[in-house]
Amino acid sequence: MDVVMKEHFNQLTEVVDSTQEMLVDLEKVVRSEERRQKRCINPLDEKSQTKEIQTTEVIIDRLDGIVDNVEFATSILEEIVYAS
Repeated sequence: MDVVMKEHFNQLTEVVDSTQEMLVDLEKVVRSEERRQKRCINPLDEKSQTKEIQTTEVIIDRLDGIVDNVEFATSILEEIVYAS
């Protein structure tokens, strides 16, 4: 394996690892929110709505990171294809 391909492989490995960490974190956030909603007595109160908004923002942030990783991985794969 030449140096460029090895570097591409290392980058892809880092992207996959990072994406897996984001997915695990996202799963924790979603499960935590599910538990919070089950315990919630009044889902319409301001505190509950604020927490739900914050959780939604965290989920969106994690999904944005995953999309960024997929786009980066795609660009690496395109470089590999064009180099072949």
